[in-house]
Amino acid sequence: MTTKHLDNEIEEMLKVTDPRSPFDVFAHEMWLENCRERETFGDPLLSYDEYIEKNRKFLLDNLPKDVL
Repeated sequence: MTTKHLDNEIEEMLKVTDPRSPFDVFAHEMWLENCRERETFGDPLLSYDEYIEKNRKFLLDNLPKDVL
């Protein structure tokens, strides 16, 4: 079995077992991106909860329609 095949199998298993909603997955990815940007510019990092609270409308407005 090739490494690529194993990677695909693991990825598929993770998709099936991920209990998070599409919004949670998207929000987490966006939060990680926000952390990287803030770190780059020397800005203080927000906790995940702070990020959600401050950016809920942005996240809902930009949630990809194909994940709903």
